[in-house]
Amino acid sequence: LMSAVTQAVLSALGGAAAPDDTWVFLTATGANSWTVPADWNSANNTIYCVAAGGSGGYGGGAGGMLAFIDDLTLTPSGSVDYNIGTGGAGTSTGTGNAGNDTWFGDAVAASADVWAIGGPGGTTTTGGTAPTTGGTGTQVAGGNGGTGNSSVFSGAGGGGGGAGGSDGSTAGRAGGASTGFSPGGGGGGGQGGPSATTGGAGGAGGGAAGGANRNGAGA
Repeated sequence: LMSAVTQAVLSALGGAAAPDDTWVFLTATGANSWTVPADWNSANNTIYCVAAGGSGGYGGGAGGMLAFIDDLTLTPSGSVDYNIGTGGAGTSTGTGNAGNDTWFGDAVAASADVWAIGGPGGTTTTGGTAPTTGGTGTQVAGGNGGTGNSSVFSGAGGGGGGAGGSDGSTAGRAGGASTGFSPGGGGGGGQGGPSATTGGAGGAGGGAAGGANRNGAGA
């Protein structure tokens, strides 16, 4: 399990998943470069990027966007720049911090082939609203953060929203709201990864870091 880490998932796909498909998972956060395999097939591949979730304030942080592109032309054995964002930094105030973007294809996000936008942090009253546009490629939203409660006698803010889905249509589910003295519910896991498994849960409110977005079940 990875807390506050996103993954850019690169796969050389041969249509539907098959035993001879090649999967490459890039998980090192920050600016990096990747060496393209010598047998890269520019006519048959899919690249996924998942941005990081925001941290909770009183309201929960939103889940990061997922973006993907098919059949990207790359030079075999060449080098490609990419960046993997980290989850929003924890805070002791009522306002959370946004998660960072993830992109692939250039050192600069605006010039990248695939670009997923990070989820906003929670506010003093509401959860973060997951971005639906602004990146590059097919974009799928994460879940919205749950509603918080600014009363000092109340529990922590709502949980962060889950990761976006990768089938091009399924957004992450919203995080739960805080009620009375009870902390907010954990972020709703979105459909994540090409195998349609549950995405990583969003971070809890009240200052916790944004939840991890990953291919597979998360907690």
